[in-house]
Amino acid sequence: MPTRHVSINQLRVGMYVAKLDVSWLRSPFLQHAFPIQEPGQINKLRRAGVQTVEIDPERGEDIRNTSSGGTTTSTSCSSPGPTAAPPAPPSKPLAQLNEEYGQALVARKHLEQAVSSVFSRLTDQGVVDRQQTTEALREITAVTRTLESSTIFMALSQDRNGDTSLSQHALTTCTLALLIGQTFNFNPLELRELATAAVLHDIGLLQVPPHVVQHFYSSSVPLASRELLQMQAHPRLGMLTLERQGGFEDQVLKIMAEHHALLDGSGYPKETCGAFTSNQTRIVMLADRYDELITGFGGTSPLTPH
Repeated sequence: MPTRHVSINQLRVGMYVAKLDVSWLRSPFLQHAFPIQEPGQINKLRRAGVQTVEIDPERGEDIRNTSSGGTTTSTSCSSPGPTAAPPAPPSKPLAQLNEEYGQALVARKHLEQAVSSVFSRLTDQGVVDRQQTTEALREITAVTRTLESSTIFMALSQDRNGDTSLSQHALTTCTLALLIGQTFNFNPLELRELATAAVLHDIGLLQVPPHVVQHFYSSSVPLASRELLQMQAHPRLGMLTLERQGGFEDQVLKIMAEHHALLDGSGYPKETCGAFTSNQTRIVMLADRYDELITGFGGTSPLTPH
């Protein structure tokens, strides 16, 4: 029997998915052919933007064997009783956890290449390629919306000890910031501003002498006053790079310029009061610091991800 096209709203437990209408990257599953065993799988497909799928009736239920429109008609006219709390979701089997983690690792490799390309262009030509950056952010956003947060955290923190790569740091900071922004239900514009600022927040470091940056990140010995000022100038240098290039939202520039303005006043630039920074700025600051802690920032021992 040939496969059938059904909408995501017609997909039911018991059907066998033979093909999806999205690319492998946006799929929340490693395979594009699998049985639907629980409603959670359908919800993941819906969050990934899947509109239609092909089902294989020979390997699972056919659409004709499900109720029309996917709903049932109630014959009771009595008033409903109190709504019970939904049961706690069952623990996932190890095989499913391994599958999700495996996909997060595959996605990380793909995203690493996308972000690395942005920084390579910036290093070679001194400008941020807007289209390239937009594509990278679109892919990062798709991953954060389709994969479980826990598997993304695990994949991002793997092998980060001692890694001072600017593009890797940008990817981790951007991904974690997006997850936090989504948790707090930021609107699409706020998420775009947050992601753009997070992935580009440290581009000013490209204008700081490399030996100063390396010393700052890998040694516990304090920098000399002149070198410390060079490091502390990197948020403003990055902001000025985008301001001169043009085309970036004012909020993106503001987040980049203030992502080291700590709430207790100990950050920089000194003229910025951390108590008046936006939630977006604070999220970038937290994600930035988290990645520094698990990589061993300042010559300290790397902390475990949890």
